[in-house]
Amino acid sequence: MIYFISFILGLICSFGQPPFNLILPSICSLAIFFALIESKYYKFSKTWFSYSFGYGYFIYSVHWFSESLLAYGDSLLWLMPFGLILLPAFFALYFALFGYMIEKTQVTNILTISLTWLLMEFVRSYLYIEFPWILIGYIWSDDIIISQSVSLFGIFGLSFLTIFWTYAITESFLKTRTQNFNIILVAFISFIACYVYGAIHLSSPLKEQNIKVRIIQPNLDQNLHSRLKNNFNNLMEIIDLSQNSDDIDYVIWPEGANEYTMDGNLIEYIKSAAPKNGSLILNASRKGDDKYYNSLFIVNNSGEILDIYDKMHLVPLGEFIPFKLRSLLPFINKITPGENDYSPGSNIDISKTKYPFLPSICYEDSFPEHPNYKFTWIVNLTNDGWFGPDIGPHQHLEIAKFRSIEHGVPMVRASLTGISAIIDSFGNISHKIPLFEKGIINTKVPEYLANSTLYHKYGNHMLILLILIFGLPLCLGLFNNFYLSSNNLTIS
Repeated sequence: MIYFISFILGLICSFGQPPFNLILPSICSLAIFFALIESKYYKFSKTWFSYSFGYGYFIYSVHWFSESLLAYGDSLLWLMPFGLILLPAFFALYFALFGYMIEKTQVTNILTISLTWLLMEFVRSYLYIEFPWILIGYIWSDDIIISQSVSLFGIFGLSFLTIFWTYAITESFLKTRTQNFNIILVAFISFIACYVYGAIHLSSPLKEQNIKVRIIQPNLDQNLHSRLKNNFNNLMEIIDLSQNSDDIDYVIWPEGANEYTMDGNLIEYIKSAAPKNGSLILNASRKGDDKYYNSLFIVNNSGEILDIYDKMHLVPLGEFIPFKLRSLLPFINKITPGENDYSPGSNIDISKTKYPFLPSICYEDSFPEHPNYKFTWIVNLTNDGWFGPDIGPHQHLEIAKFRSIEHGVPMVRASLTGISAIIDSFGNISHKIPLFEKGIINTKVPEYLANSTLYHKYGNHMLILLILIFGLPLCLGLFNNFYLSSNNLTIS
């Protein structure tokens, strides 16, 4: 029964994520989860209790993954139940890791809980099967003021703070006033500080940039068989939508707009889509060094490739088969075209173009990156049609907003079937083409912050600083409590 309660708490907590943004129920369910973890009255496995919470957390929030299995039509329909049941079960293992660490250490103070949760999200985001979606910090996506704190500490910093604030609520009910005063004080001050900072940050001075872009959202059929069959006609249609762009600096095509591998023949077709005095940004596969890459290209009107970015964070099952499953199950293939797995790129630098930007393909805009070169805008090429008409595309758009806030620069987002958007430096959406609609956005790229954000300058070093800022007063408080209790013991 206790594990079923944990499952329900996890399910409720997941509705704090976009597009629902039910922050209060999410925080309350998380606080109850922590209270039960720390409870002395119930004897249960913290590992399995946390696993049950994680399963509830993921069971609905990632159900859209099964939609991607329909990209080939009905041939993979039989896999949908496995996607609905086994994928949440896999991701819940990270919550089990959280519970296991708490169970083995037998330490449940606020700093340990917050750091352990942070470690869990880091591992889930960057270890092989990379999945940095629905981090707990994203429950603030609808609160534009609190969201600005990621310009200081990044999204992992906001996750750390969220767990800290939530556990402080738990502690305020479980402990005596003397025991929890320091914790509540630190939590209260830090929350108010984040709110005040966010309100001030929203009035930060901006610097104009004279970059004109055209985003193409062709709204192509998501069925991959159909798209491959009509690839040439689709390509001609997109080229036609790109014409009459002489006053444009960049025409931007989404991921999946072209299914041909980049070569001389393709360049001869697509170069006419590039503005006379500008460039075309598009996605295509390329082969190099006996490896295949999913790449972003910048091509000018003369057919010259100005720059290439190879996708660094690949989608498991979508772009490669993890854990050597293909050798065990030869019939398994990745969802994207071709039998060969893609290889990850190694260089994020797109600085040769006239207006350097931070490149990202598909769900790479979910990863907080810290490239060592200057850029004043972000470009994301994606295809959210994989996720179907439900919550997936909306989750992805809300997650993307945080990359703009972290770096203090706008994002230009081109999607095959939606949602294409322009996001300003504070995470506000100024232009948008809805899901499953054909359209074009012609606009100037919004301003960027005149003074770089601290996260843009120092990356996750700011997260380390945040942990030290919180850890020092709490450790001093614990030392004082220990010192006082020792003195009392001596006197008695």
